[in-house]
Amino acid sequence: MKKITLLVFLLCTYIASYGQLMVDDTDTTPFEDISATGTALGLTDDGEENIVIPFEFNLDGQLSSDLRIGNNGGILYDVTEGDLFASNLPLDGESPRIVPFWDDFDEQTGDVYWEVRGTAPARRVIIQWEDRPHFPGETEIDPATFQVVLFETTNDILFVYEDVLFDDPDFDLGQSATIGVVSETTVYQYAFNDPTPLDGISAIRYSLPNETFTVCGPTGQVIDPDASNDGDTITSVITVAENGTVGNEFSIENLMLTITHDFVGDLDINLTSPMGTTLILSNENGGSGNNYIDTVFQDGGDPINAASPPFTGTFEPQGGSFADTFTGEEINGDWTLTIIDVFSSSDMGTLDNFCMTFVSFAIICPEDIEIVTNPTIVPVGVTTTYTPGFGTLPEALIDGSGLSEFPSLDATHDDTSPGNSFVSENEVAGSFDFDLGGTFMLNGVAIWNQNNGGPGVEGEPGIQEITLSSSIDGVNFSVIPNGPALVSQVLENGPVGPEQFGFVTTEAAFIRLEVLSNYGDDDAGFAEIAFMGTACDAVVTYDAPTATGTTSTPVQIEGLESGAVYPAGTTTNTFEVPGNDGTLLSCSFDITVIDETAPFFIGCPGDFEVNQEGNSTVTLDDFTAIVSASDNCSEVTIVQDPVGGTVVDQNTVQTITLTATDESGNESICTFDINVLSSLSVDDETLENVISIYPNPARDIVTLTNTGVQPITQITIFDSNGRILHAISNTNSIAERQLDISSYATGVYFVQIETTTASTVKRIIKQ
Repeated sequence: MKKITLLVFLLCTYIASYGQLMVDDTDTTPFEDISATGTALGLTDDGEENIVIPFEFNLDGQLSSDLRIGNNGGILYDVTEGDLFASNLPLDGESPRIVPFWDDFDEQTGDVYWEVRGTAPARRVIIQWEDRPHFPGETEIDPATFQVVLFETTNDILFVYEDVLFDDPDFDLGQSATIGVVSETTVYQYAFNDPTPLDGISAIRYSLPNETFTVCGPTGQVIDPDASNDGDTITSVITVAENGTVGNEFSIENLMLTITHDFVGDLDINLTSPMGTTLILSNENGGSGNNYIDTVFQDGGDPINAASPPFTGTFEPQGGSFADTFTGEEINGDWTLTIIDVFSSSDMGTLDNFCMTFVSFAIICPEDIEIVTNPTIVPVGVTTTYTPGFGTLPEALIDGSGLSEFPSLDATHDDTSPGNSFVSENEVAGSFDFDLGGTFMLNGVAIWNQNNGGPGVEGEPGIQEITLSSSIDGVNFSVIPNGPALVSQVLENGPVGPEQFGFVTTEAAFIRLEVLSNYGDDDAGFAEIAFMGTACDAVVTYDAPTATGTTSTPVQIEGLESGAVYPAGTTTNTFEVPGNDGTLLSCSFDITVIDETAPFFIGCPGDFEVNQEGNSTVTLDDFTAIVSASDNCSEVTIVQDPVGGTVVDQNTVQTITLTATDESGNESICTFDINVLSSLSVDDETLENVISIYPNPARDIVTLTNTGVQPITQITIFDSNGRILHAISNTNSIAERQLDISSYATGVYFVQIETTTASTVKRIIKQ
């Protein structure tokens, strides 16, 4: 975006940049007294009063019409409650405020007034602290008078100091005051308990850079025709220090003036540019009527020669538009307002106000936007086969009650209670059907089990063995491959986190959780459930870019429109707009969709033992080939430590760590121990030697062979969570048997082979 700072001064310039706003303490805008016309707020010592101004003011990006005026020399912004207490402080980011002179004021003299002057779109709100005595209101201390002016459209903030000398060095010029502005994002402190910055300063202006600025000329000139000549001429000069041309880099938004004068039909009012071009604003209009009050001249306004005094409103200059008259001319230099009383008469008047607003040719994009994806899916409804106990309701499982954050898969849960969990009435086995409110692709679940807080006997009703099934129609359910089989008991008090489980990506609109067993007593239940979806994109809306100084509308040339689905990562949106002379300006902003969801492991093995014979060693498998992980957004890389092929001695417990990392750098850890044992007995050693399983790894069928003389009495297949998947008994004559593992998900499984005198465990790796 084109950055142009426009600040206008009569003498040397001092500009300090603080965040978004610019501060100019060489502003010469005169004090505009409203004590005779404004509304008195009647503020008492340390008092506040709320007002609502007639337009939304933009304080550094925050829009509001609510002001809370404090007797102690400041304004609380966008609130209707709060105190501007007597003890001023350094400014911080606690709450937006505008403090021209935050000190300890009393109520014995003067008052605080407010008034709206001007007409839309160039109104200004003035808040004036008039003759306010410093606490404790001693008469020998001179009172202070100062004001804040808030400008419509430009959103400038102006502090004007008429008198801040108390005849007491402990208070003069802000010795005990805070001066500055606090927005939602930035602190702009001008002074704190320091009179030096305000010494010799009559006004301070805070303004948004580049786009719009308002400059005011000297006022108070008396229009007093002399009877000996044909009239009287007065001028007021605005000096613009910035460089640029009208119609190319800048436009004139409006010119506003107030003239007190009888019989305004005597007046000619003209504007002359720095290059000497003169535009007639109004020529002898209004007849015997009086005054120009808050008269705004603006291109496209009403004809002024068809209006009547006091010409309050918006009018196009009588001699033509600003654009047609001054296009191509430099704005730098003196802009002169000339008022001519063309007739010698006794009618007198004064110039009371004269301001011009300039708009730079600029395109303004929104700030960069960051969106953190939240693929947490919370069911919208739940039914259960259980009879609720302890006054609990199944809806507590999905409403977020007791959670530190909702919805979130990482939130902690407070001590469970009847209001934030569910417990059955003397029933252990049962089921819950969860309505997801739509069809989603799921790859994980988080379950907050009953913790030590109850209800029931200290966490004992917590669910234990479960089966998770999915459905599209809510009628036909299928068991989810690699779904959780065992939920851990939670013995500690809350707040506690959930137990998370990953599973094969599954399309579902309904989920059934069947409870097969529980911990401890005759009741079963848990606290909360939420599911992980695989979506990693996000719908993003943003405010359309705007352009100033041109009637053209910015057009998007790169990126995605507002309301579109944005993918994970950064998308750059670029807009451009042509100026009145065809010059193109562009601006860009980034929308970043951040994936902070870690992958889920599928089939992370539990701890297991390997029975060694003799003094031989064990070579570690490459578990990255048999353990998988699912992520909501991207491919996952799994790294093993120690790596496959590492040799481990007998009588060693080796911890295996698998780290799954997605493309956004999110990580999950899977750990398990392999206990490498020497032979425990002759029978075990012999059975280990005579039993073999092949092929291994395998996809569909494995063959178990027994070359020994002991008949096999039992074959049991377990998954990595210890759940029995298949059991075969009375196999006394077996020498060879095929086992079908085609329906198993990829992972590690364990086969326990038993004889009448011994047993051994073999691992199967399902590809």
